[in-house]
Amino acid sequence: MLRFVVILSALICLAVSSPAISEEGDQHLSIQGLDWDSTQIFMGGMGYGVIYFNTTLLMDGKPKLYCVPPGVGVNGRLLWDLASKVLKGPHKPDIVAVAALDELKKKYPCAK
Repeated sequence: MLRFVVILSALICLAVSSPAISEEGDQHLSIQGLDWDSTQIFMGGMGYGVIYFNTTLLMDGKPKLYCVPPGVGVNGRLLWDLASKVLKGPHKPDIVAVAALDELKKKYPCAK
């Protein structure tokens, strides 16, 4: 029950504070088969997914994938920006997701 409350609380906080993804300046990366609205939904869902997975790892006593500092929220905008650093042009959704997660882990590594 505690795990559910922690995960739900994190998701609600991030849903309220997540800024919208702006189409301006992000025209180089695109996701194959998705229009802009669908891309925003995909990236937002990915944000919730990586938060959920990271929290699950923490609750299971396993090392987290990434460790953001206080005040930094993981959301679709952040993941899009990270993926945009390494990808240009249209890509399949899984490629964008892997690139975003890889860059998230590099930008916010956990202390060992």
